Amino acid sequence: MDKATLSKWENDEDPVGVQSDLLIRFLALALGDGLQDKTSAAVAGFQNISLRRKPVRIELAARTLDYRYA
Repeated sequence: MDKATLSKWENDEDPVGVQSDLLIRFLALALGDGLQDKTSAAVAGFQNISLRRKPVRIELAARTLDYRYA
């Protein structure tokens, strides 16, 4: 992941993807001091993470090959 993606996550400009969300939560539990006792409660919450992907619409200008996400 690059710095721009992380910045967008932190500023609510782009949602965190499902795989990234699960990995972040796992790492926080595994590496965070004092979080080991909260593991079972956190893992139980994993089922509430939506696995549906949002459709992405990309508009492309055929002549210039300019694009934008709509």
